Amino acid sequence: MQLLPKGLIKDVPRIYSQEQTPVAEQIVYVHLFAPMGDWWFTECSEDGKEAFGYTRLHSMPECAELGYTYIPDLQVLTDLAIKKPFMKDGNKVRLRQLIQRDIYWTPEPLGPIMAEVKRCLATVH
Repeated sequence: MQLLPKGLIKDVPRIYSQEQTPVAEQIVYVHLFAPMGDWWFTECSEDGKEAFGYTRLHSMPECAELGYTYIPDLQVLTDLAIKKPFMKDGNKVRLRQLIQRDIYWTPEPLGPIMAEVKRCLATVH
């Protein structure tokens, strides 16, 4: 699965285009998820190789932050998971996909997402 297919890239605003919009009001167009974390993207480059948004890694949820993500790095992890099995209890296990795009995602403001991440973190600590 392409994490940012061309058909989706055309609908996502370009990097820096929402700079003047308050972060909480920026619209999230893409949500990626995996056992290791979540990525919510508000912007991407024209070629889809770089995206800007909010990232929460499950190993350090208190470090959730806004920033840039190089999509080919995530795509490599996804492609390797599909092509290369790993061993579990002596048996080869093939992951379907390590990182997936939420194909049911509908664009929504980033503010409530960030608030929910912080709320969940507060209930854990």
